[in-house]
Amino acid sequence: MGTPHINRAQKNGIANPDLRSAIEVIGYDLKTRDGKNGYVEDIYIDMKNWQVASVAVTLRQWFSSDEKALITPGNIEALNWRQHQMTADITEMELERRLLEMA
Repeated sequence: MGTPHINRAQKNGIANPDLRSAIEVIGYDLKTRDGKNGYVEDIYIDMKNWQVASVAVTLRQWFSSDEKALITPGNIEALNWRQHQMTADITEMELERRLLEMA
């Protein structure tokens, strides 16, 4: 067994284990309500309020790799740090409506 991952919050003695860098979530698998999967491509931050404004996800096996969808923080149901997975309360059809062309 390898060395356990220690995040910055743990290293700095912060008691909240859910406090993580947004960068850590990029690349996490995405699981939707209907079981379809993709992955977290990027996170957009509202710099005025220092809050997550939206999350760009690439939709694995659904669309071309150039197409991404945005989900809002309200769609995020759970983050599983150990499994590197984001669960979203959204379906494939709802994501299709949110497609973006990101050049």
